[in-house]
Amino acid sequence: MNPFFLGMLHLKTGKLEYCNAGHNYPYILKKNGTFVILKETHGAPLGVFLNRLYHHNKIRLNDGDRIVLYTDGVTEAMDREGEIYGENRLEEILSGPCKEARVKETTQVILDSIAEFTKGAEQSDDITLMVLSYGQTNQEEAFRKALNRKISIHNTMSELGRLNAFLEMTGAEWGIAPERLFELNMASEEVVSNIIRYGYTTEMTRDDILVELVKEGDHLTISFTDHGAAFNPLLVPPPDNLDKPARERKAGGLGIYLIRNVMDKVDYQRINDCNILVLSKKILSSEMH
Repeated sequence: MNPFFLGMLHLKTGKLEYCNAGHNYPYILKKNGTFVILKETHGAPLGVFLNRLYHHNKIRLNDGDRIVLYTDGVTEAMDREGEIYGENRLEEILSGPCKEARVKETTQVILDSIAEFTKGAEQSDDITLMVLSYGQTNQEEAFRKALNRKISIHNTMSELGRLNAFLEMTGAEWGIAPERLFELNMASEEVVSNIIRYGYTTEMTRDDILVELVKEGDHLTISFTDHGAAFNPLLVPPPDNLDKPARERKAGGLGIYLIRNVMDKVDYQRINDCNILVLSKKILSSEMH
């Protein structure tokens, strides 16, 4: 027999859908120091009945609300005389010292209160406590601030079309100006071409290259991770005199030269037998459409 509480929280709206199967009632702490007890029970603990249907309830959390979940080891903690801690003491702590506390502080205040009450008595049951704070404003800001997209492509030149489509779709979704997308596509195609050309020089099983695009504020990064042979493009010497006609210049070096010119920063690392190349570019708000 297992008491069970399951909750699904929608981060953007604060809607919490929950099912309580014989678990202790959770508390919702409000900013003003009051609390709400989720007293609904939706069925017996797990394992009591077979094929039993469980219902659920919904509640909407406000910015700054905290959820306090705990096992009966909290409220049934005993002192040396056998008296239990109880819900009343817990509620006094929640509406008092925990009134304006943050998540970590809320947890510590409750645990300190239990330790003070038991005063060294042998622990009678496991004590499990979880506190979750919902910050709608912070969540929305985080969604706006940091965006992340990934694609895995095979190490063949035919995959450049998929890479281009991925960048075009993501760039349009994020509102990146066409001229910046053009630079990003040009640099990315050059990177992947070099990975395939220099990292996979021998016949081998088909491999994948991970491409990750991240936009945080006005900062854009794109990283490439592959399992090919070690190859640091930053060590490639710069191209021969670009003023000369192409037929008179030595081959090589032009690709990385172009990448460095269109991106603000280029970094390379070899970690756990993987090549990791990261390109960075600052995008001004005026360039966002």
